[in-house]
Amino acid sequence: LLRRDRPLLGALLVSCVFWLMSGLAMQSVNSLGMTQLGVGEARTSLLTAVIGVGIAIGAVLAGRLSRGKADFRLVTWGGLGMAAGFLLMSVSWSQGNGYRHLLGYAGSFPVLVFLGIGAGMFAIPVQVFIQTRPPEDQKGRMIAVMNLTNFVAILLSGAIYLAFDRLIHALAWPRSILFAFDAAIILPVALF
Repeated sequence: LLRRDRPLLGALLVSCVFWLMSGLAMQSVNSLGMTQLGVGEARTSLLTAVIGVGIAIGAVLAGRLSRGKADFRLVTWGGLGMAAGFLLMSVSWSQGNGYRHLLGYAGSFPVLVFLGIGAGMFAIPVQVFIQTRPPEDQKGRMIAVMNLTNFVAILLSGAIYLAFDRLIHALAWPRSILFAFDAAIILPVALF
C-alpha cells in the first residue's frame, strides 16, 4: 500500500518527524533546565509540561481550522511555528564563565507554549490523513505501521540527541544550542 500511495508514505514519514522532534524537544528542555538554567527537576518538568498544554491548544486549533479534513497548510504553519520556537529557545550569549539564556526560566514558558501550538497544528492534519486515506480493510494495519515507525523515530531521537550532546560538550557551547539543531531538522520538513 505504501509503495503505491506516495502521499500516504509521505504522511507516515512526516508523522515520524513529529515524534522524532518530540523526543528531541523533551531532551533539549531537560538539558536546558537542569544544566544551563540550573532550576532543578521540578521546575524543569514544568517547562516540559507547558509544551503539552501548547500541543493541546494547537490540536484544537488545527481541528477547527481544517474542519475535519487534512489541511496540509497547517502542517507547514505548524512546522514553521516549531522552528521559530526552537530558534528563540536556542539564543544564549557568553557571560562570565557561563552562558546567559535570552529568555531565562520564566521567559521560556510562553515560547514553549507557542512551540507546542505549532506541534499540535503540525501533527493533527497528518494524523487525520493517515487515518482516513487507506482503504477500510487496511486502516488497522496502517495505524499499526504508523505506531511502529513512530516508535523507531522516538528511539532515533535518543541517538541523535546523544550526538548533539557530545558535539556541544566538545565545543563548550551552551545547552540552548540543542534547540538550534532541532530547528535545523524541522525547518526543511516544514518548507517542503
